[in-house]
Amino acid sequence: MPTLPKQKNYRTDAKGFTIIELIVVITVIAILATALFTAIDPRGFIARGRDTQRRSDIRQYQVLLEQYANNTPGSVYPQRGCGASCAGASPYLTNQTNVALCGDILMSQCLGDPTPGVGHGYYYSSATDGLGYKLYTALEVSSGVAGVTTYWETCSSGKTGQFNSATAPALADTLACDL
Repeated sequence: MPTLPKQKNYRTDAKGFTIIELIVVITVIAILATALFTAIDPRGFIARGRDTQRRSDIRQYQVLLEQYANNTPGSVYPQRGCGASCAGASPYLTNQTNVALCGDILMSQCLGDPTPGVGHGYYYSSATDGLGYKLYTALEVSSGVAGVTTYWETCSSGKTGQFNSATAPALADTLACDL
């Protein structure tokens, strides 16, 4: 009796993956990548980096203001900003009225906020007698409470730190720190 040729079983002889197996693996990898990307939170890292730059800039202003006071008769700070009358004046350090402050403290150019035009900036105001100042900026990484902003502030009293407030710091009372 003649024997029939042995038929190949294509299923067991196949080398490679089926389309279904590939789709499942790609889907699992996509889910894991999304979870990892969400856990890393790159926007949060970038915002914290900009906040660190803001703190560093405020510290640089503080050091230069203290050097200015140490080299000035009477140990006074530059009398810039809106002082006791903030109505209609802007204490924003990079506007035209306060660029002179940067010259006073021997900066060739005012330090700019890492995200200009987004509602952040550096603010300075001095007491009318030049014996005190307040310097602050709003931070991006906030308290998480709606309507409350986190600020970084440095005062002539030596206090430096962050605080949360629903309103911007009061510049009219420059000797009182919000910390």
